[in-house]
Amino acid sequence: MSAEAEGYMAIAVGKDGHTHGCITNTTTCTWNDLRCGEVYTVNVIAYEYTCNSVPSNSTTIRMAPCIPQYLKSSFNCSTKVGSLSWNASETAEFYIVTAETNNGHVVKLSTNDTWTYISEFHCGQEYFLSVQAVDAVCTSRPSQASILLSEPCRATNVSSTMNCITNIARVSWTSSAGALFYTAKITTIDGQSNNCTSLSNQCAMSNVPCGQNHTVTVTASNKICVSEPSKADILQSAPCIPADVGVKVDCSKNQAVVSWSSSRGALSYKVVALSTQGAKSTCDTKDTKCTLTTLNCGQEYYFQVTAEDNICSSWPSSRVYFKSVPCTPKIGSVVLDCYTSSALLDWLNAEGALNYTATARSSSGHVSTCTTNDTNCELQNLQCSHTYDVTTVASDDQCSSPPSTKLQVESAPCAPGDVVFMLDCDSNTAQVEWQPSFGAEYYVVQGFGVEEHETSCETNSQSCVLSDLKCGFTYNISVIAVNSVCNVSQSDVEQLQAVPCVPDQVKTQVDCESGGVMVSWEPSKGALSYTTVAQGSGGSASSCNGSETTCRLNNLQCGLNYSIAVIASDDMCSSAGSSAVNLNTVPCVPQKVTARMMCENNTGAGFRS
Repeated sequence: MSAEAEGYMAIAVGKDGHTHGCITNTTTCTWNDLRCGEVYTVNVIAYEYTCNSVPSNSTTIRMAPCIPQYLKSSFNCSTKVGSLSWNASETAEFYIVTAETNNGHVVKLSTNDTWTYISEFHCGQEYFLSVQAVDAVCTSRPSQASILLSEPCRATNVSSTMNCITNIARVSWTSSAGALFYTAKITTIDGQSNNCTSLSNQCAMSNVPCGQNHTVTVTASNKICVSEPSKADILQSAPCIPADVGVKVDCSKNQAVVSWSSSRGALSYKVVALSTQGAKSTCDTKDTKCTLTTLNCGQEYYFQVTAEDNICSSWPSSRVYFKSVPCTPKIGSVVLDCYTSSALLDWLNAEGALNYTATARSSSGHVSTCTTNDTNCELQNLQCSHTYDVTTVASDDQCSSPPSTKLQVESAPCAPGDVVFMLDCDSNTAQVEWQPSFGAEYYVVQGFGVEEHETSCETNSQSCVLSDLKCGFTYNISVIAVNSVCNVSQSDVEQLQAVPCVPDQVKTQVDCESGGVMVSWEPSKGALSYTTVAQGSGGSASSCNGSETTCRLNNLQCGLNYSIAVIASDDMCSSAGSSAVNLNTVPCVPQKVTARMMCENNTGAGFRS
């Protein structure tokens, strides 16, 4: 304390001349901005309002060495040795390096250099590295710590299992100190490897090569180092998925023979086939093929093959589809089409069928078939008078079903042959005869008039008489053979011309000058020509022929009564005569005429003898 001083000013001057001042009204002063590693000369000056005292005697302040700066640390993972470097501190004669963990492990060393190596690290620890500078008097405060991680500790208790369902390998281990993450590695016998990384103490791998024993190790890692591999564990992977899977359907047995290539690691195989409708068929074998039996007909199946060992099953092979043999159709009915000599066949839809083939086979060996993708078809060109066995088969693009149960169908009778007829001109009836038809139970003779009149007769013999023919009509005559199924087996048509009709409305007219008679009548159906006959009362007769409906009789005797009739004719028959018309011809010319004069009254008289 200086008398009458109002305050004090302490001045610290470094060796390089830089100064630090401190003003106070007490007798102490503190600097917090003096430079480290420096020696300061300090003087104090007292001052009042108007004057300052001279400086006091000087004293020195020796600052501790500067705290080392810019620490850089690294860790050599292979040698497990850490290194540390820093910037030099002025006035430092040597340095003290400290490595310390949070759990109390400490490593200390001193060095004259600005770098050092540090060993004796424990695995899996985080070390805080600091440096203090030391001179002959002072030791600096520790530097800001540099963090260094030692190598992670080795993983222990490694075990591995195979998930047979998912074909995923699961690896687990006991957590190790210092590990930020772990890498599990699976190595095959031939050196191929697969790995997975995990932040926990387990991980899973899906792409493990099938059908082998693998070596499993785990390494722990931090940001810098990887630990030594753990003790190895042995993992048996699932058998390989069967490949080259194929199938061949045995159509005769409705079975499927499945084959595949040998699968590595497999002790046996299982085949499972499922249909789209839920049916199932399986087989087990140690071979590379087996037969699927008890297949439901007409269904689409897919199957897969799995390989098995004593622990796991492989993933199923890729799906392979096949179709079982189509179901046998069930025939509903068969109907004979008598007009076309065809059988119309229908059946119920058969599962698995893409198309159907119907077959009709006679006892004589004749066969008729039809193919369709519908459930009915027409069996054409059946031979007449045969009994056929009819079956249906369902087919897809590779197999055909067993044939359906048989149905019998009787074809139409054969048409009668050699039809002939004999026309009775007097009665206008026709007797029709023909050759017998095999399979016919009876016959129907039909005559269809061109002008729509019909006539028929029925018999079980080989002849029949058509008795109600109309005059002048043209008939198409045929014979139909009939059995219990058909009545359309018709013979060839023969044409019959009935007897011409009797001429009608006969009229006569006498030509008085010439003495001739003109006869006329209505046209007669069926007539090709006419004959006009005049029969005189004295026994004389006259006639004329022609195709016209008029005729002139010129040679009739005079003075007689004639009966005139007209007859119509065709190429085979003549009709009855028409109703007679009576007429008297022109009187005869008087003969031997004489004359006599009667004088008395002056008249003349004629006489004929």
